Amino acid sequence: MGHSPLEDHYEPGPIVMGLDPGPFICDLTCVHQARALWDGGDGPARVTSAEIAARQVEAADHVVMLGDPHSRAGAGGADVLVRHLNPAVVVHEGEVRGVGGAVAGSAAPWLLLGAWRQRLEPVRVMRVYGAPGHGIDSFVWRARRPLHPQRLFDVLGTVMFGVLRSRGHLWLCSRPESVVGWRSAGPHLEMAESGRWLQEGDAPAWRAASAQRRTLASWFWHEQFGERRNEIAFTGTLLDHRRIRTALDAAVLDDAELALGPRSWASVHDPLLLGPGR
Repeated sequence: MGHSPLEDHYEPGPIVMGLDPGPFICDLTCVHQARALWDGGDGPARVTSAEIAARQVEAADHVVMLGDPHSRAGAGGADVLVRHLNPAVVVHEGEVRGVGGAVAGSAAPWLLLGAWRQRLEPVRVMRVYGAPGHGIDSFVWRARRPLHPQRLFDVLGTVMFGVLRSRGHLWLCSRPESVVGWRSAGPHLEMAESGRWLQEGDAPAWRAASAQRRTLASWFWHEQFGERRNEIAFTGTLLDHRRIRTALDAAVLDDAELALGPRSWASVHDPLLLGPGR
């Protein structure tokens, strides 16, 4: 409002979402329509229907599954998928009554505000729901070496087979100073620079970073490479963990490439973000 932040005028409350399983499954695979979504910037961002469907579930504190449970049996395990997309969500099975009491007992506004801010962080620890069902599963891939952009580009078809949703951050050797955000919904994958890695001695950047970001950076700090790392959470149907991990592991730099150092890496052609790194 004006030039002051919204938090000065409103207290955040729990987000409650009603979800019709059938249309939700369809929306999560729809990438043929782009919609305008305000993202806090100068103008609305254009995102797919699948991306919006995934974000709505991931942002919710409570999801009410609409319709009769028996009629939802063939809806592709939507309730399981919801829990994989948002491990912290409270799912209410078809009963709107009683949700108000559960919402009233939710976290305090300042805790909710902190959770909202964490979702916007360019570097996070990705968490997944551990109980597979209806063929739906999730896992996290991590690596402490930079990815070669051309080799990553070459294995994307293998990596994304069966994936409904993925999100995380990358360390590309072609852009050694940049955090590269990774997100997909349905068959649409997007990668873009989303921030800068924290550098030792860059006091202004450390002061500007959130407490969570500083804590994670300190926890994962490497003497040579700082906080840089890759981390992607995958959710999908009948995912072959070994196949995906093997493909991604083959795309990171080997010992000889790693020894060349950032100056050499920066000249590597980058087909993912159009051209050599900056």
